[in-house]
Amino acid sequence: MGTILKAPEAGWKYPTTQQTEMMHCARCSMMFGVPSDFIQRRRDDHNTFYCPNGHSNWYPGKSDKEKLQDEVAWLRRDTQWHDDQRRAAEKDAAHQRRVAAAAKGRITKMKNRIAAGVCPAPGCKRSGLGKDVAAHLKTCHPDSSSTMHDRHKPFLTGEFVFSNGTSSLHAHDPDFPDVDPATGDEAETILVE
Repeated sequence: MGTILKAPEAGWKYPTTQQTEMMHCARCSMMFGVPSDFIQRRRDDHNTFYCPNGHSNWYPGKSDKEKLQDEVAWLRRDTQWHDDQRRAAEKDAAHQRRVAAAAKGRITKMKNRIAAGVCPAPGCKRSGLGKDVAAHLKTCHPDSSSTMHDRHKPFLTGEFVFSNGTSSLHAHDPDFPDVDPATGDEAETILVE
């Protein structure tokens, strides 16, 4: 801050004292004084002003107010992004709960069919087998009887076995095939209607 100039008393319409700030012209280095509020306005609006020799000067950098506005805008965008990520995660979690509930329902249905003596093979409605379900699979479904039990056992436990012997523990979603992330092989699963 610079000196305080006293204005003439007679007929003066503005305050009798005004604070000035001394500055140097960016081009000719001449020192000159300007009102402090004028400097603040030029820092905020970036308008051009002139030294006594007529050289133009201006403040190109962002003012403190502009820096704060930029930071607030960035924080709003960041908050919005985090809110979007949270909503997406909640939606995905709800979807996974529905998929798990559907898988549990299919597992319960398969267990109930086997316990009731109904053939678990897709399309086969043979019932009244009692505990002879395995024998029925060997005689009526010989091409799949050796693998039917092995295929359904992982399905009943919620485990999917891939051709390379690795397994993945998760619920099956019919819209997305179960793929081994390491090899890209699809899991062998049998969905029971």
